Amino acid sequence: MTPSDYDRALLTKWYFDCVDDDGHVAIAYWARLAWGKLAIAYSSVMINRGGATRTRESLFAGPAPQLDGDRLTWRAPAIGIEVSMTRRAPAYETALIGGVTWRCEFPSADAAIAIDGEPEIRGNGYAELLQLDVAPWELPIDELLWGHSESLTWIEWRGPHPLTLTLVDGVPAVRERPRVESSRVIRDAPLAESLKIPGLLLPKRVAGAHEEKRIGYSDDGWVVYESVRFG
Repeated sequence: MTPSDYDRALLTKWYFDCVDDDGHVAIAYWARLAWGKLAIAYSSVMINRGGATRTRESLFAGPAPQLDGDRLTWRAPAIGIEVSMTRRAPAYETALIGGVTWRCEFPSADAAIAIDGEPEIRGNGYAELLQLDVAPWELPIDELLWGHSESLTWIEWRGPHPLTLTLVDGVPAVRERPRVESSRVIRDAPLAESLKIPGLLLPKRVAGAHEEKRIGYSDDGWVVYESVRFG
C-alpha cells in the first residue's frame, strides 16, 4: 500500500486493536477523507482499562501505517501512540459492495500498542483496512455489526443491502459467532460525538448514527465487537 493508493480512494481507514490477557484494550484509527478539494486526515486512540475509557484524537494524523511483509508499524506523535503487529493468520480482501473494499490485514497478530503516559498493552492484535470510492453516508446500511475474537472475524450489514461475512483464521467459513460473557462497554455514544465533529457539519445519516463498542470473554478468548445504527 503506497501513498498514491490512499489518494485514489475517497475514504481510507485503518482500524487496529490489541487486547492483553487481563482484557485491557486499546483501539486506534488512522483515516483519510478526500472530498472534492478537501482532504482531512484523522487519528485517534481509546484505552479501556478497568471499565474506564480514555480517548485522544487529532486532525494531524501523521504518516499512514507501514506494511513490510507480515509486519505492521504505525507511529502517530500527535496522539502519542506507537503500534506494532506481526501477522499470525493470512490476510483476506473482498469487495463488500461496488466501491467498497475491505481487507482484513491482520485477523490475528502478536501485537503491542504503546501510548504515552500509559502502560503498554501487549497481546492479541487485529488490523483491517477499509477503502471507499463512494461517500460513507451513501452506503445502503441501516445497521452494521462487526467483531472479532482470536480466530474469528465477522461483518454483518442490515438494511437495503444485507451482507454476512465470517472468517476463521483469515479464511471465509460458516461458523456461529462466539458466545460472549461478562461484556463491558468501551464506548456508547453518537458517532458525531466519537468523531468530535458537530452534527450540523455532518450528513444527516452520519449525524444521527449511534455506535456501541464492547469487549467480553468467550471460549475463543477476548471478543471486541460493535454495532453502528444509522439515522
